[in-house]
Amino acid sequence: MFQHTIDALTGDGVTDDSDAINRAISDGNRCGPGVCDSATDSPAVVYIPSGTYLISKPIIFYYMTQLIGNPRGLPVLKAAPTLQALALIDASPYGSNGNAGWTSTNIFLRQIRNLVIDGTAVAPTSGFQGIHWPASQATTIQNVKIRMTQASNSVHAGIFVENGSGGHMADLDIEGGLYGMNIGNQQFTMRNVKISKAVTGISQIWDWGWLYSGLSISDCGTAFSMSNGAAANKLEVGSVVIIDSEITNCQKFVDMAWTRTSQPIGAGQLILENIKLNNVPNAVVGNGATVLPGGTLTIQAWGQGNKYAPNANGPEKFQGNISPVARPGSLLDGGKYYSKSKPQYENLGTGDFISARGSGATGDGRTDDTRAVQDAVTRAAAQNKVRNRFSTTLYLFSRY
Repeated sequence: MFQHTIDALTGDGVTDDSDAINRAISDGNRCGPGVCDSATDSPAVVYIPSGTYLISKPIIFYYMTQLIGNPRGLPVLKAAPTLQALALIDASPYGSNGNAGWTSTNIFLRQIRNLVIDGTAVAPTSGFQGIHWPASQATTIQNVKIRMTQASNSVHAGIFVENGSGGHMADLDIEGGLYGMNIGNQQFTMRNVKISKAVTGISQIWDWGWLYSGLSISDCGTAFSMSNGAAANKLEVGSVVIIDSEITNCQKFVDMAWTRTSQPIGAGQLILENIKLNNVPNAVVGNGATVLPGGTLTIQAWGQGNKYAPNANGPEKFQGNISPVARPGSLLDGGKYYSKSKPQYENLGTGDFISARGSGATGDGRTDDTRAVQDAVTRAAAQNKVRNRFSTTLYLFSRY
């Protein structure tokens, strides 16, 4: 694993640090957009210390890269007023030929963690997006804050996803903009996402299936929109499940366009469970009409779409209250499904970890490292350490 701390950074909020960050990401024989389909033999962790970093050019992500800030003091990537880019961090930049840097279903092994992205200096009508993240499996964004203008004419978006094949996001805090998130992908899981003071909290462009758990959306016009494709009677959103969430001071919770004759037949499906509304006049609005009234209340379980029953002849359309799924008490925490964020160990020292290299592993891809790695794991368990650290690239294993 190539590890890089960006020594050339200033972090003073005045000096342009764009080139320094991009050099750190691309340094070495890395897999870059438009020139490499995929590569797992040149991974990199790029660490950003605390500070404020002025960004006038987009940060271009590479394959199998982790961009990680200091969790004890989140570094701020502050967009310069002159920034002209699809996004401040671009995981798959489009070329002059209109093609993206990678096929959207082949964007694996990436992570952004522990950052603040500040786009408030960019004019409201100038296109700004915090992160462009078409993503596939083994990708995640965690513990990221995005700040945008709260002007009524804003066209900003916090996170933009237009394509891809699955991923995970958690512990996000997004404020301002036209869209907190403007997103579409085959399937995704999101938890503990906070969005406030956007025109639309989440705009669901399209999906096959999407799960949201622990949403907290406040002070938006519409909290969640899934009406894309309504004008052509061809809904683009397949299925959405939202559970254990809270919506506050929004005119509408869900804006959708499903009807019993909607096309395609499986589109527009929605399940809501354990949703607390605070001053939300309209819980679900469909085609301009209120389908489910709101207020200050809790939606126990409500849904729409297709349902199947034993011995039934095909799916049956439904829209309305449904029976909540039984929740064993052992799975709950405060009435919600128990969940826990990925630990970052920011309060631990190096002595709390055991290194595979220190146990004799070579990581050269030729030497059999089975016993050394097993020894590291065994000692970590016996000494109550936090697993083991793999600080080199390739480990060869055999049975013994």
